[in-house]
Parts: sequence; C-alpha cells; structure tokens
Amino acid sequence: MIHPIIQSFYRSIFYLVPEKMIICVFRYYLSHLTQFGNTQRAIRIICQLQDLLHTALNTTAIRNEPGGIHPKHRIMQYHSFFTDRIHLGDRVLDIGCGNGALAYSVAQKAGGIVTAIDISKTAIDTANRMHKHDNIRYICGDALDNIPEGEYDVLIMSNVLEHIQNRTGFLRSLAAHFPKARYLLRVPRKDRHWSVYYREELGLYTLLDETHCIEYTPDLFNRELETSGLTIVYTEFAWEEIWAEARRQEHAG
Repeated sequence: MIHPIIQSFYRSIFYLVPEKMIICVFRYYLSHLTQFGNTQRAIRIICQLQDLLHTALNTTAIRNEPGGIHPKHRIMQYHSFFTDRIHLGDRVLDIGCGNGALAYSVAQKAGGIVTAIDISKTAIDTANRMHKHDNIRYICGDALDNIPEGEYDVLIMSNVLEHIQNRTGFLRSLAAHFPKARYLLRVPRKDRHWSVYYREELGLYTLLDETHCIEYTPDLFNRELETSGLTIVYTEFAWEEIWAEARRQEHAG
C-alpha cells in the first residue's frame, strides 16, 4: 500500500505539472533510450512501457465510463455478433460472463433465457447489481468443474477460451453435454500486429494479458476446434479478434 504522503505527492505532480511537460519529458527519455546503448535492452524497456500503458489505458477508460463498463462494449458493438445469432426464447449459457453486460444484451435485445456463470464473486456481484434481468440467472462458480445443469441451445464464450489451459478437453465435455448447441466464440488474435512476432523472436512477452494461455491465428483456432469435435460454420475478423459460430461436427451441415 502506498503511503498517504507519497500518494499526495504524486497527486500534486499530476495536477500541477502541465500535460505538455509530462509528454515532453517522456519523449525526451524515449529519444535517448532509442539512440544510445544496447538496442535490445531499449526494446525490452519499450515493450514493458507499452504493456504498462496498455493496462493503464484500459483501467482508466473503465473509470471514465458511466457505470464503469469498458468503452469497447459500445465502440466495438461486439454484443451484436451474439444477439444477432440468438433467437427469441433460446436457452443460453454464458460462460465467463464477467460483469453481465453481454448477458443483459442477450436477454434484453434477443429475448434469450440466460444462465450466466463466472468464477469471480466480484464480477457476479457487479452483474447482479448492474445487469439484473428477469431472464438472467447469475451463478458464481467454475464452469470447468461444474457445468450448470439444464438444456441449452446456445453457449457463449466471449474472450474466455484463451484463459483455459485444457481447452480441447473442456470443449469436448461441453459438446458431449450439449450436442445440438450452437457455440458463439470470441478470441484474441496472435497475428494482430507484426510486433507480436518480433517480441517472440527476441524472447519477450507477447500475450495481451498475463492470464492468457494462448492467442490465436485463424488456422490454429480452426485446428483446435476441429480437435475438440467442433466445426466452424461462420467466422469474421474484426478489432484484432476472431468471432465464430461453431457446432458439433455431425450437426454442422
């Protein structure tokens, strides 16, 4: 925990030092970092700074939004990918539902009957507070160990698979439980930028999030689903992510 005096000092710097001066100092530091010394060391530092800025932008953007919902929800409009593929009255299982924003859209806009599960109690408490709906049942639990009982027409995993170590085993288990279900999936792309592969060459960290086990190329994603007994029936690529609808192979025709 940061001492209150130190917090006060940093707060004073933030409010008293002009933005242009902060940017100028940072630019000066970067220019010297890139012109002198070991270039690989400079690249390592720059990549770490890039990661810190990426995290800071995400957390600060959430704080800046009404209701504390990440602005990507409205800018990317990614809920539409899911709601457009759900029919009125579909029984939906939203695995890794987070704060419930997507589950709410599915229930409100598409008329789905949603069971939404997340391992985080904080996330489920937020979902119950901010995204309550008569057609949604929120569950705090680990879907890897206990799949919620019931019959489901659609299974949603939005930015979930990349957090799972044994993905093929989990998907096979789901396919066995729900053989006729449609699977709506969203995962991050590894091939989103050349710098990902450059980092890899240099032995540097490449993932967007420290909780990710993998990030996908389209070919890798397709092979992993095929190995799990699922076939992709629709794919699109947007916002550095893969969006797909999949079904069990015998029901993919």
